[in-house]
Amino acid sequence: MRIHFERSGGITGMRVTTTVDTDLLPEDEAQELRGMLDAANFFELPERLASPAPGADRFQYRLTVENDDREPHTVHMGDASAPPEMQPLLRKLTLLARGQRDTDSSPPSNPGPVGPDVSDTPTQS
Repeated sequence: MRIHFERSGGITGMRVTTTVDTDLLPEDEAQELRGMLDAANFFELPERLASPAPGADRFQYRLTVENDDREPHTVHMGDASAPPEMQPLLRKLTLLARGQRDTDSSPPSNPGPVGPDVSDTPTQS
């Protein structure tokens, strides 16, 4: 399974992206991501989740999951529109995009499979 993740916006307007291939992760971490997708009913979500209260400086997310068993599915959402069940997955993918494996704020010695795909660039306004 491949997970393409992008987070943009926020106060600084930074864009964080990564592609995670679960086949390249340790099995427990890959299983954790699959469990988070299942818990959020990701493949049942609509393509766009509208925010009930849009606001400036909130994060926007685009998440695409490619799985050999089904068609790729993309969901666009914001901080306010992401279902509570999506929050752990969004946090985990943000950490992976930043090259971190857990909540430790120190950079890892080896960023693993997400390292070369990471980009932390300001978005154009």
